[in-house]
Amino acid sequence: MKKKIPVIKQEGIKDCGAACLLSIIRYYGGDISLEKLRELTKTTKIGTTAYHIIRASEKLEFSSKGIKCKSLNDLKNKINVPFIAHLVINKSYKHYVVVYDLNYKKNIVTIMDPNSGVKKLTFDEFNKMWSKVIITLYPTKKIPIYKTNKSVNNLIKYLILNNKKVFVEIILLSLFITMFNIINSYYFKIIVDDIVVSSINNFYIISFVFIILILLKSLSEYFRNQLILYSNQKIDFQLFTKTFNHVINLPYDYFKNKTTGEILSRISDLNHIKDAINKIIVTIFVDLLLILISSTILLTINKDLFLITIIIFILYLIVALIFSPIYKNLINLSQEKNAQINSKLIESINSFETIKSMNLQNNVINKIENQYVDNLYVENKVNTYHNIQQTIKDLIGGIGLFMILFIGYLKVMNGVLSVGDLITYNSLLIYFLTPIKNILELEPLIRYALSSFKRINELYEIDNEKLEIDNKYIEKRIIGNIKYKDFNYSINDRDLILNKINLNIEKGNKVMIVGNSGCGKSTLLKSLLKYYKIKRDKIFIDDKDINDYNTKQLRENITYVSQNETVFTDSIFNNIVLNRKIDYDKFLKFVKITEVDKICNDRYLGYDTLLEENGFNVSGGERNRIILCRALINSANIILLDEALNEIDVNMERRILKRIFKDMKDKTIIVVSHRLENMDLYDKVINVENGSIKNVIERKDK
Repeated sequence: MKKKIPVIKQEGIKDCGAACLLSIIRYYGGDISLEKLRELTKTTKIGTTAYHIIRASEKLEFSSKGIKCKSLNDLKNKINVPFIAHLVINKSYKHYVVVYDLNYKKNIVTIMDPNSGVKKLTFDEFNKMWSKVIITLYPTKKIPIYKTNKSVNNLIKYLILNNKKVFVEIILLSLFITMFNIINSYYFKIIVDDIVVSSINNFYIISFVFIILILLKSLSEYFRNQLILYSNQKIDFQLFTKTFNHVINLPYDYFKNKTTGEILSRISDLNHIKDAINKIIVTIFVDLLLILISSTILLTINKDLFLITIIIFILYLIVALIFSPIYKNLINLSQEKNAQINSKLIESINSFETIKSMNLQNNVINKIENQYVDNLYVENKVNTYHNIQQTIKDLIGGIGLFMILFIGYLKVMNGVLSVGDLITYNSLLIYFLTPIKNILELEPLIRYALSSFKRINELYEIDNEKLEIDNKYIEKRIIGNIKYKDFNYSINDRDLILNKINLNIEKGNKVMIVGNSGCGKSTLLKSLLKYYKIKRDKIFIDDKDINDYNTKQLRENITYVSQNETVFTDSIFNNIVLNRKIDYDKFLKFVKITEVDKICNDRYLGYDTLLEENGFNVSGGERNRIILCRALINSANIILLDEALNEIDVNMERRILKRIFKDMKDKTIIVVSHRLENMDLYDKVINVENGSIKNVIERKDK
């Protein structure tokens, strides 16, 4: 008997390699999160390589090998399935799939495509896309199930327990409302079967009692709805703040390898979980109790009518089970499409200057429209299937209600059932069928919540940066001596970005690093902030291994300014101070050093001038100076300026650097730049080429 093929859908075009590996892991009985596999396969925004898939699989108890083949016939009786195949679709789009079966008699290949699921292709169809490269994977021992992070589970438990008082109050009020509804159902029975043969006074009394019950029911519904609104807001706040806190403390590499749209789509997924928590708790508790009470009463009224009611329930259930897998696939696909659209929208808005200068409006609009149409198509399918399901349920309910009335009428005519009982049965039937429909209609909500839960859980699979794991040097201020000793760095464990860096920078040195783009200059600086995992005995600050420093303390003592820094939509003053307690004289000193005072002197509101988003209402050079002032005012003993002055003109840069170096003689300042005009101001000029230090020029005469 063949094993079921595990279908793992990719969340973006970069995920196919990790998704294929996860499919094979599950095929052999193991399990691991997709996010963990992204990390192991070194998946970036552009995907992963066969080399990294092999390296990752070897860490997971597989014996793996990459093979270059001539044809599928070369694999016959030599290679066992499953294996990963590399495809090139439309001669441009590189993609991985898992081959699960090769039928040489029918010339059929069965693949698991992370983009579309299980497919059967002819050998010719497969060969047109296949690059002739495969990755074989054989388990060397039982593939383990790697435990997933339970943070989201614990978070939801916390939210439920923390709001249990509100939930209990909502459930109790719902029970009162249920009781009032059931009692009101007996109004017609009492009038028809009892009051008709009694006095008019009894009719007035009974009617008054029922009016009071209706008022109580309305009040209960009002207070319940207020409690639901309150719990929604409370859960929303707690869920958002805890998740955002986790996201903002994720490692540097996570943000580097994810698009903004992907991250935001996961945060927006919180809405599905919030809605599900409230609705599921109330629906399950209240509607199940309502079903239990109403079914008991319906059974006591008439067993034959109740049998028809049970048949309606069974038919509802069958319909829900038929549509369940359809919802699952479509909802997962819908969320993936939404994430892709978010990424494209953010990318387009952030690139508006390029779009306008290159006259790419129509091109961008067409791409967005095509993606949006794809998403609308998926959403339309979800809504269409929901509409079909609802129509079938309504048809079942309508025919069922007709049959109950038809058989009930016959029983009334035969004297087996009173008119009041028939009216009561039909009134109570709503309180049996409606809760069932409510529970079954939770299907899309639950599917959205489960899909969101999975996506957010993958977010929690990534550990936060450990900012305060070691208090050994937390009290001591960093002086500013830096030493690199045979330091290598590779982003993918294969291609070296930095190669055997040996460098001494003493306290107070003013250092310039030059070199071509991509040679490793920025990586050299970022390594001092522990953005990457650094091996021991490779980088030292004040003669202490960088790994012994508390990360929080390290970043408080090192100021890093990149060329990608942004300004906030706030005043110039607040952009510089950033809610820190800064002496105003100190503020005035640094705005003069960086010539920010000249920016403000030309404006009516001075330092209270409001900066638009990303400083759209100031020039690039002015934005550079504001950001530089913000960094210098931090008073760190090590200052790293990574192309931070690239939009300031050369003469102004010279004036500013002279002031900075004069005022901060004891501080270590490292500047990365392409410009050579002001290199005479530095103690050292380091030339980096292809990840290695080509030469160091020292200005001892300065």
